[in-house]
Amino acid sequence: MAMKWVKVISVMLVLIVAGMAVVAAQPNFEHAHAKEKAKEKYEKYKEAWERYKEAKQKYIQTHQKYKDLRNQMAFNHAKGFLLNGCNFAERWLERFRIYIENSKIDDAKKQELLSEIGEYINTIEEKRAKINNSQTPEELREAAREMRQAWNEIRLNLRVMVGQVAALKLQIVIQKAEGVEVRLEERIQQLEAYGLDTSELEAILDEYSDHLQNANESVNSALALCEEGKINKANKELREATKEIKEAFKDIKKFIHRWREKASHGKIFFGNETGEVWAHGNGTARLSGDAIVNVRGNGTLTVSPIDAVVSVVGFGSPTKDETNNTVIYEGVGKAIVRGKDITVSIIGENITLFAKGKGSLYLNGTGYYRVKKLPDTPMQEFSYNNETTVCIGTAC
Repeated sequence: MAMKWVKVISVMLVLIVAGMAVVAAQPNFEHAHAKEKAKEKYEKYKEAWERYKEAKQKYIQTHQKYKDLRNQMAFNHAKGFLLNGCNFAERWLERFRIYIENSKIDDAKKQELLSEIGEYINTIEEKRAKINNSQTPEELREAAREMRQAWNEIRLNLRVMVGQVAALKLQIVIQKAEGVEVRLEERIQQLEAYGLDTSELEAILDEYSDHLQNANESVNSALALCEEGKINKANKELREATKEIKEAFKDIKKFIHRWREKASHGKIFFGNETGEVWAHGNGTARLSGDAIVNVRGNGTLTVSPIDAVVSVVGFGSPTKDETNNTVIYEGVGKAIVRGKDITVSIIGENITLFAKGKGSLYLNGTGYYRVKKLPDTPMQEFSYNNETTVCIGTAC
């Protein structure tokens, strides 16, 4: 009977340790923590790990010597082994909690995850108290069984949680990369405004967009799989998302290299009296002055004078007003306009306008813009949600 009981508790101990090993093998979170707090938790984690290994060795030695936990020394070392296992698990959870606290994921999701971790720590403390209060081999066996069951459940939930956090962090990377996509589009508009061929850059940008879209789909799939508890499949989707993001970053390098080659042709300079502005939003955008303008969107485009229009792609058939020397386009498209005393106005949705020269830009609606008023002034970025007027060049 004694030997049977020894085998049972030995199996329980092994299962608990194995569970800890799986979680401990997850990625290193150290570098994402606030340094001081992380260092403190990491030191406690290392101390718990050393005490756990020491307790394990003592348990193995006494088990081999006495073969029976009715022996007080063997009983005490078995209890010590279990208690140190609880301590080690709790220290790991504390490190993971710091990692989540310092991650830039959605606050609501962050609080949800932190609450779950708090519940897991409370569960471990409860099971540790029962182990500590055990007075007989039978009580210790029951406490060990409960700890094993609780830890198996926690371990599975932690794997889900680690996957969710990884997916949410990749979402943030993708969102930032989508912001880069807008800036690359701005670069293309600059070159188009000077009449340079941008077909190669547009193809690279399309590849970049495709990689981001694929990455986003994989991340969303991973989150759904995490909710279903299908962690291995979720991890596969996360690896695929990471692969797509890496490919997108390669596209950025390729794009910048080719853009610099084109910009170095000397056609991207318009004098020391000029500035530049780039705006994106919904509503109205109207540029007046001496400038090169690249505009695109879905709405009504009005240009004056008529001969200032360099090229138009998309939109519908133009309506010309010879009396007022204006031309009007309707629909979805893009246009390049160049000249002195020009006025370019577009009213609609998903409007993007780039201009370089001297003049003023009137905005009314919602969106954001970046402006460099003169060549020697810094680029500044602002948002708008009502009427705004921005000047560039010596018109300021």
